Amino acid sequence: MDAQDIPQWDEVYPSREDLAEDIRNQALYVLETGGHAAGLIVLNEDQAPEYAGVSWRYDGRALVIHRLTIDPARQGKGLASRLMDFAEETAAARGYDCIRLDAFTRNPAACALYRKRGYRNAGVVRLRKGDFHCFETPIQTTMLTSRMPSLDDPEGSTVPEGLPPVIDAHVHITTPSIASAIQKWFDEHAWHIRYPLDPTRVIDFLLSRGIHRIVALQYAHKPGLARRLNEFMADRCRPYGHRVTGLATVFPGERDAEGILQEGFDAGLGGLKLHAHVQCFDMNSDSMDRLYECCRRNRKPMVMHVGREPKSAAYNCDPYRICSAEKLERVLRDFPDLRICVPHLGLDELSAYRRLLERYDNLWLDTTMVLAGYFPVEEAIDLGSYRPDRVMYGSDFPNIPYAWDRELKAMKTTGLSGHALEQVVHANAVRFFDMPG
Repeated sequence: MDAQDIPQWDEVYPSREDLAEDIRNQALYVLETGGHAAGLIVLNEDQAPEYAGVSWRYDGRALVIHRLTIDPARQGKGLASRLMDFAEETAAARGYDCIRLDAFTRNPAACALYRKRGYRNAGVVRLRKGDFHCFETPIQTTMLTSRMPSLDDPEGSTVPEGLPPVIDAHVHITTPSIASAIQKWFDEHAWHIRYPLDPTRVIDFLLSRGIHRIVALQYAHKPGLARRLNEFMADRCRPYGHRVTGLATVFPGERDAEGILQEGFDAGLGGLKLHAHVQCFDMNSDSMDRLYECCRRNRKPMVMHVGREPKSAAYNCDPYRICSAEKLERVLRDFPDLRICVPHLGLDELSAYRRLLERYDNLWLDTTMVLAGYFPVEEAIDLGSYRPDRVMYGSDFPNIPYAWDRELKAMKTTGLSGHALEQVVHANAVRFFDMPG
């Protein structure tokens, strides 16, 4: 640290007595590589008195991280991340609600590690050696789990009476082989899909029941698929004219990603759909900046699932490390004329995304699965508290465990004025996707 001009540790802290007490309390854990100690971390519930004045967001039992250190000869090899993985796994196994820690403001590498993992900066405290950032993260139970219930609620034969013409801004269309794989994944890791329809029937199902227009979405779960998926989407939507708007996809970081996306736009696709939980991208990376620029240049919107929920342990990455309202705010700020929609009202950061709506005119949210009363949420969903010109109705059809019109029925009970209701179920989608009148 001294060589890097980080005057954090000295002869006073951490002392041999500190480490000896950690060992006696069975709180010190050593990471070994090649038979040698490569790093250590201390995990306990001890919080500095200064923590009492911090504006922590996550309450309950907190596991506190201290004295995370890596042998200088072994730094830069991901060992600090391995220790953080261990800390988070330990917190979950022991039933903690959150993790808290502090990091010296003059230690940029440590602060960058916690930010990269999605930790929230809750404020700054003054300790003996100077100012320290206080970081925290919730320890969440997984929202998506195996054998979740499929509901047998009644379904209507048409759109509920009294609603304006409805645009469903979140419908999944993909190739038959991928649709079959998605159905198997849901059967194993979430719920049984109530409408296991062949992709060729999804659009007709909704239009025949009175849905006015549809926005069709897809995403490439690995490199090399997007070009074929975009061709499929364009071919599938073309016969329906203006009634169906299909979006392109691409796998962020794959070879010629911008070229693939441009081909999709040239074929008539009306925007870009990405899913961070499945595609495991960093929304603040250079490769994503190039996709943002391609969309901005073509005046095409993005539907980007970058909320942290619904999360599944079956995903190849942890959404809580790569997704946050704070990360999205950087994109909104850097690309002010790029229209972005975040599904599920930004679950689980509902309040944070509602605040972003007030601050940025290039952000929209959709209601997908949030009004159905299916997922547990920490706060009641009050659509009246959102900007009425920035929320769109979306269903997630056909990958749902309940009736296709469940959320439309709920929409009628929101208490929205007639004008606000027309915006949410129709007009906002027209503006966001630049649909013909």
